Amino acid sequence: MDGLSVVGTHETVTINRGVVGNSHPLVTTREFSDSPDLQVNLSVTREHSRESTQVVNVVDASRSETDPAMFQLPAGYVVEDREPAQSEKCLPARCCPCLARGVQTLLCHHGHSS
Repeated sequence: MDGLSVVGTHETVTINRGVVGNSHPLVTTREFSDSPDLQVNLSVTREHSRESTQVVNVVDASRSETDPAMFQLPAGYVVEDREPAQSEKCLPARCCPCLARGVQTLLCHHGHSS
């Protein structure tokens, strides 16, 4: 990819018919083209049998030093640091419908493993 070495990954997850009230198997595929050198995914494609396809590509990567001004807060903004309330904390069985229903997955979209 544009002179960079990449590692490609393809994964398919299938939820069998009837598991989540579905009449047909639900299939999700994801493909990643990762650059170990840049430590970023250069291309990601997600396809879901009930949704559209999502494609994300890096189109302009630069190895030059980033301007520190890009990370400065605009005038008047304030950063507040606080601990999230218990009700805001993510508990896998409560916030992740995949795991709450007992769907077997290696990693859900919230990053929880079953």
